[in-house]
Parts: sequence; C-alpha cells; structure tokens
Amino acid sequence: MRTCLMTRQQQPRERLLRFVLDSESRLTEDLAGRLPGRGLYVTPDRQHVEKMIGQPGRMRHALGQSPQHLDAEALLSRLESGLIRRLQDGLGLARRAGLLRAGMRLVEESQGDCVLLLLAMDTAHHTREKFERQVRRLGVEALEVLDRRRLGDAIGSGPVAVLAVMPGGIERRIRLDVERWRKYVDDGSG
Repeated sequence: MRTCLMTRQQQPRERLLRFVLDSESRLTEDLAGRLPGRGLYVTPDRQHVEKMIGQPGRMRHALGQSPQHLDAEALLSRLESGLIRRLQDGLGLARRAGLLRAGMRLVEESQGDCVLLLLAMDTAHHTREKFERQVRRLGVEALEVLDRRRLGDAIGSGPVAVLAVMPGGIERRIRLDVERWRKYVDDGSG
C-alpha cells in the first residue's frame, strides 16, 4: 500500500503512478515501479498530476530533494504516451504467449475460456452490439480501451475492434494498465 501525495488516500501501489528523480534530478515517471530511488505516488488522474507539478515543496518533501528542470507539459505528454505504451506492451506479451484472441469471430467461437474482453473505443455500432451479446453470453469482464488502430498496433496487426484475453496471469496486468490509463484520460483530458 502507498499513499497518494495529493489525496493522502492509501491504495495498492500498482494502482498509482510512481515518480522518481533520475540521475540528473529530473522528475520522471516510473510506470513499471522498478526504477531505483525514493519515489512518490499519485492517483492516476491528470488533474492530480498537474497539481503535484505545481507544488514543488510537496515533491521535495516526498523525494528528499527538488526536481530540476521540470517541464510540466513534457512530463504530462510522456506520461500519457507511457501509459498507452505499457498497455500495448502487455497486450503484445499476451499475444506472444498465446493468451490473446483478436477479432469478433474468434470471440464468438469462444467456449467461455477467456477472462477479459477488450473493445476499441471507436468500434462500429453493429460490432458493439455483437460484443455486448458475447459479454452477456460469456459472463466475463469487458473494458473499452484505446482505438482500433492502437489495439492492432499492440498485437502487430491492422486495426482490431475486439480482443479476448485468456487466463494465464497477464490479465491482471492488463486490467491494471487499462484502469490507470482510463483514470488518467477520463479524469483529465476526457
């Protein structure tokens, strides 16, 4: 459990965004939570991150020193890109491990062995209706995420509207990455 610097609420650390100072004392995002050094944690909400950037005293207290050369817009842009890249990397890992099915046809043929369904946010209405029927039939969690092009890029194919994640351990990471990305874009930039 970690405490969000801005809300002071405790949450599991993987649900928060971690920031550390790099070797040149620049504030950098640590989305995997593995970079060395003292870190600070913030709820994945763009407004909380912006507020954190505007409070160097709080960052200094949490990190032990003040960040140098803080470029707020660059950090916010890197953070959003990093959240998308991490999500796409997780989907790519699932594909390479054989734990991902792409396309509505494969989901329709599924015998209920998937544990998570993903739908691209820009999916056509008729595909969305089919998807919703499959979610009810299979009784699994379904999340909307990214767009068809980005989902396809993640698995090395053309645009994809629907992905099914099979059991194998990677589904937890994908759920958490979707949750952090959604909170960041929904709460901040819409």
